[in-house]
Amino acid sequence: MVVDRADEIAYITHDIDDGVNSGLIRFEDLRESELIKEILQKVQDEGICEDEDEMFRYRFVSHLINHLVYSLIEYSKDKIDNSKIYSASLPSKSELPVGFEPTLESEIKKLKKLLFTKLYQHKDIMIKMYAGKQAIKGLYKGLNEEPKMMPKFYLEQLQSKNKHRVIADYIASMSDRHALSFYNEMYGRV
Repeated sequence: MVVDRADEIAYITHDIDDGVNSGLIRFEDLRESELIKEILQKVQDEGICEDEDEMFRYRFVSHLINHLVYSLIEYSKDKIDNSKIYSASLPSKSELPVGFEPTLESEIKKLKKLLFTKLYQHKDIMIKMYAGKQAIKGLYKGLNEEPKMMPKFYLEQLQSKNKHRVIADYIASMSDRHALSFYNEMYGRV
């Protein structure tokens, strides 16, 4: 629960920072979100202008993380009774004790929807996603035809495991950069 929410905060703030930094989305686009308006106001109250691009972004991300983390803690702290914790799991019908107050929860959902339409579905992102999918397909096809291109560790696994599983595991172990580089090397686009 806590880790899921921490990941959510990290992804939202990191994606906004990357999106603004790369020019795929602007703070103007994000002003549709009441949560973002509130955080932008906090940065402006510090006397930092949007013209000061890097500092403004840095302070925005810092304020957004702080706002979300402290809101999460404040809303959740009274919902957890440490004296009744006997296990790290909850019954499936139990209400999750870690979360945001309902209006902030709603604002976060709206912000995610906004990021989906304005950032994640951006043409440049879609092109990269398509290229990534094609690279994965190409790596799989090439490694399936010639498994000896895999490192020794994976080749040895072919003796006891399903070939398709080993290839998939090898591809999954690659960073995006390595996968694209290996794809380009494999198909002669060095």
